[in-house]
Amino acid sequence: SVSVATTWAALMYHGLSGYTESALNIVKLKNSILHQVMKIDDLIVIGTPISSVIAFRSEKFDIYVVGTEMTKKGWNLNILQNPASFHLCITLVHVKNNIKKRFVSDLIESVDYAKQNSNNKLEGTCAIYGMTKSVGNKDIIDEVAVGYLDALTEI
Repeated sequence: SVSVATTWAALMYHGLSGYTESALNIVKLKNSILHQVMKIDDLIVIGTPISSVIAFRSEKFDIYVVGTEMTKKGWNLNILQNPASFHLCITLVHVKNNIKKRFVSDLIESVDYAKQNSNNKLEGTCAIYGMTKSVGNKDIIDEVAVGYLDALTEI
């Protein structure tokens, strides 16, 4: 698998102590960010993040509006559904760029924007995920996805 190969390559490049130090720094940054974002009203952290991924959702505002705003601010987040959410996967690049303060600040601004703009039109990937919420029969989503992939791979 790609994950196994990437992990092996990182271990070979950094050595065991360097790899361990990098992993520890990633988890420390995740914990620090997690501590700050748990203070944001109406933003829910999904589960108990133990590795490098923090997932967010809300029951009070459209989380996809937050995702759109974060994307506009330059963040590359993974948009999810069922439940509507997104996650940040923290890497060594985030550690080296010390992103905590900027990420938390941008997230607070984006949450405030979502709360104040509940009727905003979604853009980009968030629009696709947001659209799926309004589809009555979710089976149609599978049909559209299969049709799209067929069109891409048709010779």
